[in-house]
Amino acid sequence: MLINDLFHELGKGCWSLIIAEFLLVKAKTVGFGGAAWEGPNGLIYDAANRTSQETAKFMELLVRRGEVTEFEFNGKPLGEFRGPKNIQKWIGITWEELVKQTPQKQAKYSTISAH
Repeated sequence: MLINDLFHELGKGCWSLIIAEFLLVKAKTVGFGGAAWEGPNGLIYDAANRTSQETAKFMELLVRRGEVTEFEFNGKPLGEFRGPKNIQKWIGITWEELVKQTPQKQAKYSTISAH
């Protein structure tokens, strides 16, 4: 099983920060392989479509660690999705404030088409 497969399973509903941290460390060693919207970028998109505390904390983890490299999906900024719009309720800051605090403050805002 590839690291991307494990990220996919994680995004099916568990949203464990402990497991995510472990996978992120392992992925740095072995690499993700696959397309741009796999691994953390795929998970941030999945989480952005949800509004729970778990997914908010998950998005915060990925963004703060600098794991997210794509902030648009099919031309729509992630900040316009339901999860990021409601993230302040769970983490105390807006999506825009979170992105500004990350290691990649000047993140590349490119559009990746999903297949």
